[in-house]
Amino acid sequence: MIMKINGSLFLMDMRLRKKKSWIKYHFRSDSLRGNSICKGPLPRPQDHLWEIGGKYMEVLLNEIELKDNVLSAEDFIKMRIINGFAEVPIEHAAKALKNGQINVSVIYRGELIGMGRMVGDGAMYWYLQEIMVLPEYQKMGIGTLIVNHLIDYAKRNSLTGTFTTIGGVSAKGKEGEPIKI
Repeated sequence: MIMKINGSLFLMDMRLRKKKSWIKYHFRSDSLRGNSICKGPLPRPQDHLWEIGGKYMEVLLNEIELKDNVLSAEDFIKMRIINGFAEVPIEHAAKALKNGQINVSVIYRGELIGMGRMVGDGAMYWYLQEIMVLPEYQKMGIGTLIVNHLIDYAKRNSLTGTFTTIGGVSAKGKEGEPIKI
């Protein structure tokens, strides 16, 4: 995944080894100086949510549903507008949802509170696209939950088995933090 975090480029390659998931991180500054690598297993989403949100997140997590490929074009456009992305014609949104590898909706008490998409060739290259959470639910780990769900999908469906590339570009001011290993 390529993200810009505090002025640094962040590249993530996913490697599958002995049926365990490992992430290899490379950090590079914009001037291409410095390089550090750390490895470790992916955290479970519920562990991360517990760490950042305590008991409130435990309750929220128990009431959250992740649903694959149920997002309507109308809801997709609404989420884009609420999160500061450009409005697109409904025909474009419908085609984008149809042509993507997967889209995931986060439902809390019957309401769509977050969504994310993954596009790519469905074999080796996967790209995280439009990871969005309603403003009142941001900074609660829901975006991380979406990203982890999409990464798990790519791992399960990668045809290469040993090497998969996952990429992504974040909106300005929404860069987030790398997954803690």
